[in-house]
Amino acid sequence: MRMRRYVLAMLLCALVLFSCRFVPLASAMDLPVYEPLSRSDWDVAVPELMGYLPDDAGYMDGALSVRIEERTIRNTRVYFTFVDLSDVHQFRSATFRKYPSKDTGSVAYMAKRENAVLAINADWFTKRKEGTVYRDGICVRDHANGVFDGLVVDDQGDFHILHRPDRKDYAAFEGRIWQSFVFGPGLVIDGEITEDFGVKTLSPNRRTQRQVICQMDHLSYLIITTEGPEQSRDGGFTLKEMAEMAWEMGARQAYNMDGGSSVWLVLGDEKLNARGKKLNVGDCLYFVSEIQGAD
Repeated sequence: MRMRRYVLAMLLCALVLFSCRFVPLASAMDLPVYEPLSRSDWDVAVPELMGYLPDDAGYMDGALSVRIEERTIRNTRVYFTFVDLSDVHQFRSATFRKYPSKDTGSVAYMAKRENAVLAINADWFTKRKEGTVYRDGICVRDHANGVFDGLVVDDQGDFHILHRPDRKDYAAFEGRIWQSFVFGPGLVIDGEITEDFGVKTLSPNRRTQRQVICQMDHLSYLIITTEGPEQSRDGGFTLKEMAEMAWEMGARQAYNMDGGSSVWLVLGDEKLNARGKKLNVGDCLYFVSEIQGAD
């Protein structure tokens, strides 16, 4: 009798463990809710300082909405930043020095220089030689070699993730490229979690600080910024876990940017994330309220 009970107990434990393998990481998380913004309710832009919300909760005026929600997930501080634009030209990028300079600086400095409302680190493309890179509609480098996944943001603000593209893939792209980034990997493509989480140099299985940018809808984005082991014991997430989080949030496309101590989340000119080490980087992605350089 005891043996039978023992066998039944072991079978039950095995069944529970087997079932848990297929529970998505994010299913147990206290995730914020993505609420699409009704742009028909927007009014004339208010002065810049009046647009910032109390307690670093974001920014709102007649052209730009930024909503920042903070969560603690598995001992790790995670920032969910929802960004809604009125025009793709508000989605901009900058380098610390004019390319091809490899000089680096803080994202907070670049944000202040460019009058950004919100800024994050990008792919630090100036550190490497490979990749096809467009910035604000201009091709600054055309060295695609099929190593890293590419993110293309077209002139409508829509994301297209190219799996380890070469020059032919960019040449075949139908549409005008507004921005393109070379890092990755793509985590969610057309609403589905990917199976290939990138080359080993991206440390896909390491739990660390991460920065992921997602498209939720037309001109509507989500940036997921996590802290890591530098801030809390056993903190950080793997790329697969970030993919699951983005998918749980409803991302149509999700793309991994540079991580580790390179991660910056800047509102105005204040860095919100990572109370530890700050690593200077070569470039940033940022959002402005007033539309600049529109055709």
